[in-house]
Amino acid sequence: MKNKKKVFSEEFKRKAVNLSNNSQKSLQEIVDELGIGFTNLCKWQNQYLQHGVIKPESYKKPKDHETI
Repeated sequence: MKNKKKVFSEEFKRKAVNLSNNSQKSLQEIVDELGIGFTNLCKWQNQYLQHGVIKPESYKKPKDHETI
């Protein structure tokens, strides 16, 4: 049986991006709490950054906040 692809609303994506940019938590902690993939969050951050939804200076690069 194939897994169905999860579809997230724009509001959910915005909240996830805002949380990732305004939280002291690592990106890994955020994706674990939200139940989303790390790649999804990074993709949403890039989309919002390119389209002006979030300010570039508040953007966190994944390599700066990864936990090992």
